[in-house]
Amino acid sequence: MNSSNKLTIFRILLIPVVVGLMYASFDHSTAWALGVFLLASLAAWFGRGLAGNSIQTTTFDKFMNPLATKLLVAAALVVFVEWGFLGIPIIIIISCEMLVTGLRFAAISQNKEVVPSFWDKLNTVVQIVMIAVVLFAVSNPETAVHIGPYRGGFITRGDMDTFTFAVVYAVRILIYVMTAVTAISSVGYIWRNQDMLKDKVRS
Repeated sequence: MNSSNKLTIFRILLIPVVVGLMYASFDHSTAWALGVFLLASLAAWFGRGLAGNSIQTTTFDKFMNPLATKLLVAAALVVFVEWGFLGIPIIIIISCEMLVTGLRFAAISQNKEVVPSFWDKLNTVVQIVMIAVVLFAVSNPETAVHIGPYRGGFITRGDMDTFTFAVVYAVRILIYVMTAVTAISSVGYIWRNQDMLKDKVRS
């Protein structure tokens, strides 16, 4: 087992830690969840570097590296749903990610090279930033009281100070951006692999 594999397993083991901290009720538990989430996200970037520099990249590297990131993102988003956030957007995002993961697995099983596009990379970055901003907002007492269930539309400033309004507005904007980028990335992935889908149907 190479270093990249070990780091991927470490990242997967961090997922229940993040979720547990998000559910925990002790002081600063959400801030700890943010810290562990960022650690796992940075480990994903470092893991891709290790996999790319390996003399022999294994099938485990090709499939589990991106899957570990998707599992981390999906776990956090599911907790957001229970918190009352992002119901419909999360349904769209997780559905798209499940479809892409299935296609990725099929491509790898056929020994086809899976090269992420610009939109795929942007999608991962936007999702991580979105989750980090929400965790920050919830961990900050001044902004937490203004982060409520997603109902669409735009927000009004009301009695919020400039910092609080900026954070809350960033959360709302990132909801739309994340959903749009995920959809674009998924459509692009399907388009690039349409020949594989046709081959599968014929078989």
